[in-house]
Parts: sequence; C-alpha cells; structure tokens
Amino acid sequence: MNLGELYSYIEYVTNKDKLGEPLSPENYQTLLKVADTQYYKSEFGKILLALDKSGDAILKLFNNSPLYRFLAQATLTVTGGKASLPTDLGYTINGTVLLGGSWKFAEFLSVEDADMRKYNILSPDLALKPIFTQAPTGYNFIPSSITSASVNYLKKVVSPYFDYCIGSDDNVYYMPVGSSITAAGDLIDSSSNVIVSGVTHPDNPTLPYTSKSVEFDWDEVDQVKLADMIIEMASIRAKDFNTAAAISQDSKQ
Repeated sequence: MNLGELYSYIEYVTNKDKLGEPLSPENYQTLLKVADTQYYKSEFGKILLALDKSGDAILKLFNNSPLYRFLAQATLTVTGGKASLPTDLGYTINGTVLLGGSWKFAEFLSVEDADMRKYNILSPDLALKPIFTQAPTGYNFIPSSITSASVNYLKKVVSPYFDYCIGSDDNVYYMPVGSSITAAGDLIDSSSNVIVSGVTHPDNPTLPYTSKSVEFDWDEVDQVKLADMIIEMASIRAKDFNTAAAISQDSKQ
C-alpha cells in the first residue's frame, strides 16, 4: 500500500463513517509525520517495558516487533574514549568493545548511572565490564583505552512525504516514487506510462518535475495501523472544530 492508496483508504473510511470534512493533502502530510513518529516511539516504549518485566536480552525482544526493520550495527573508531554517533541514529541499544585484544560486551548507560558505576567501590572493574554513554557530541567509552567498538542501534524513522498534483477535474492525484510531471503536464510513472493527463502541481515548479514522495518504511500490517491512527487524529480534529463552530453559533444567537 503506497501513500496514495493509504490516502484513498482514509478518505473512504472518514466519508463512510461521516467523521468530518475530507482530509486535505496538507493536513494528511502533517498527520503522516505525526503518526509515523508516535508509532515508532510507542513501539520502542513497548520494548523497554518488556525488557524491565522479562529481563531478556534486548535484541531478542525485537524479533516480534515492527522495529526489527530498523535494527542496525555500526563499527566505530574510538579515540581517547570518544567516538562519533551513527548519522542515522534513532536509539542506542548496546555494544561491544575491543579491549585487551578481545571483544567484550559494553553496557549502555545514562550519564548518571555511569557516574555511579565509576565512583562506587563495589562496582565491577570497568576494565573487565566496560560501559559507554551518549552525548549530543558522540559516545563516551570507559575505559578510555578502548580503540574500537561496535554499537547496536535503531535507525531513525524515515519521514514520509506525500507529493501530489491536481487534475483538470480538481481531484488530488498522488505522485508515486519515481513518477514525474512532463513539460506537457502529464503525470507519468517511472516507466513513462501516463497516469493522468493535464495536471498541475500546487507548488508550480518548473516542468518537467520529479516526485519527491517518500513511502512509509513499515510493513503493510503496520501501515494499516498508521492509517487508523491518522483517521482517529483527523476525526478528533473534526469533532473539536465542529464543537467550536457550534459554540460560536450559539453565542451569536
């Protein structure tokens, strides 16, 4: 299901259930990003909650999570205990470090927990049980003699983008990834097949124009859940608008 099909599905449900005014492309774009980010954070929160309850290794918990597709690993060069963050970092999970000629598990801690570990005389020897923390400027590894590390992390979610054009019938037409508007004003797909003729783009770009659409980076079952989230948000907005309009009308009477 691409973003255009998802838009049609949401339009069908909102019209069928009379949940308010049709969802404009601009509002759809806003809700796409909100739902995308909220779903990502919600699913990661479930992982953390399950980790607290089960005590399982965190990577195992991703096996049945929609977030499995975002799992990634980065090999880092560590200098003076510091290393750069992956450019696509969403959440850090854990890591291993090269220490004393062998690879050891490194626990990922908050700065506060790391300080307690460093200054508590009852804590394990950090040369045997290395740790690392995260700051906006990069990772900090302890002990500082570490020269190489491998970090498991979640890639940040790719922000979806709904690019569209308007037909001569005033209908909204989604511009799939790889599609374009020709100099003659035809919307064509990546194989140059005409999707619809006589279209204009709301931004009035120089033609030919190539679509900027970016699809959801989720499995289809998750896309349906995201659609339901958008429908709920759109219906709440419509109800709030209708309530405000009713109050305004009553005040005039």
